[in-house]
Amino acid sequence: MKLRGTMVGPAATIILAGLVLAIGLPGCRDAEPETSTIDVEKIIDFTGVISVTLPSGEITRIAVGQTLIPLPEDTLVEIVSGESTGMLAGKIILLKEGQIARIIRPGVTAHHVIRFTGELKIVLPDGTVIFVKAGDPLPILPAGTRIEVISGELVVLWGDERITLTAGDVAWLELRPEDRLLELERGDISPASPFRP
Repeated sequence: MKLRGTMVGPAATIILAGLVLAIGLPGCRDAEPETSTIDVEKIIDFTGVISVTLPSGEITRIAVGQTLIPLPEDTLVEIVSGESTGMLAGKIILLKEGQIARIIRPGVTAHHVIRFTGELKIVLPDGTVIFVKAGDPLPILPAGTRIEVISGELVVLWGDERITLTAGDVAWLELRPEDRLLELERGDISPASPFRP
């Protein structure tokens, strides 16, 4: 491009800056984007090789045809070659070579169960499994309880928000911040020892 005449002043500066932005300067390239982690609830399958970094820091390479080890929460899965398929909130996520997936806890977090229809599978923090159907009373559900909707709907409360879950969805119960404060104020109160003269 050939410019006629001489330009000086603010107009020339603006035009020159515009040309530099439009054309770019030699040697100034956009930085390569960092590989971000993609959250998935689970890995379904893979082709090629994946590198698994467990929360403990232990790293294992798994090739197609080998059995996939259990992948706990906060595990990182790097697609070394081929592709992998993950699942997030009921949707299939395709992971390509070079991408990294982080295993997250499936489902939504809730403070309180409002109502349910159909059937629920409840897993208490100690591992006890309870099945309840519409019309059955709900047992006491402590923080850390996992609730899976088998059929019907489950309505839970997160803060002031009502969330409706359907078959296959999972909810995790957590204490509200005000409940945590009450627990701290009460402290660990154990029963008094019997009186001895």
